[in-house]
Amino acid sequence: GSLTRGPGKLSTSLETVHDDGPVGRKVRAIYDRMQALLTGIVEAGKAQGLIAHERPTSVIVLALMAIHDGNILLWYRSGCDPVMGRVLATLSRRLLLERFESESSGLESLLRSSHSP
Repeated sequence: GSLTRGPGKLSTSLETVHDDGPVGRKVRAIYDRMQALLTGIVEAGKAQGLIAHERPTSVIVLALMAIHDGNILLWYRSGCDPVMGRVLATLSRRLLLERFESESSGLESLLRSSHSP
């Protein structure tokens, strides 16, 4: 689903994350699934030599989730401006590649070629 303006899904997520009710449980389940999915992706990237092994997977996943949440908040505050969304995505990709990419992976060139306009 999409974020709505005003008190919508973003504020619901923030307000209910520690709630034991059905909405709070659903929000936690979404984050648990996202964490599990990202853990699998990072582990696969490490196994293929695309992601450096120096950092624990849990640290990389935490960074990915923090960047995701920060980007969503900034994008939402911009009025869901598509240009802002693209800028945030580009900056995040560069930051993550600079920090976690294996030096010999060639991941940057792979991503550049697969996301060409």
